[in-house]
Amino acid sequence: MTIWGCCFWAPFVTRWLGFLDKRIPGKTTLDVVKKTALDQTISGPLCNAALMVYSVLTTGGGWVEVEKKLSRDYWGVVKVMWSFWVPVHLVNFRLVTPFWRVPFVNVAVLCWSTFLCVKNARGTEDLASPTLRGSKDALVK
Repeated sequence: MTIWGCCFWAPFVTRWLGFLDKRIPGKTTLDVVKKTALDQTISGPLCNAALMVYSVLTTGGGWVEVEKKLSRDYWGVVKVMWSFWVPVHLVNFRLVTPFWRVPFVNVAVLCWSTFLCVKNARGTEDLASPTLRGSKDALVK
């Protein structure tokens, strides 16, 4: 994840947010909605797909596993992404100054990455496991 964050995410998000601010410089409600819509229809889906591919390949999987992972989890991740990132970016683009946007987004990314790691871990285990269901029997074992 460190390589992902340093080599891809940090440069990308800095340029992407700069691009959005340059193309849509205002903070009106319409400007905020436009920036959020662009982010969530272009950047969000692409970055999440790329991260899922990266995580499979760096944990020893191949392209067959990548295809399985994307077909199994991608749409669910995108739906949750929208429920998380739309409010984050509405606040970000309305209240946060451009100088602080990248740090603000990076704090949110920490939460988002934690969710993706948990989702990835659950995807590789038996989802019927008592541990994942929260059964008290799992505590006894």
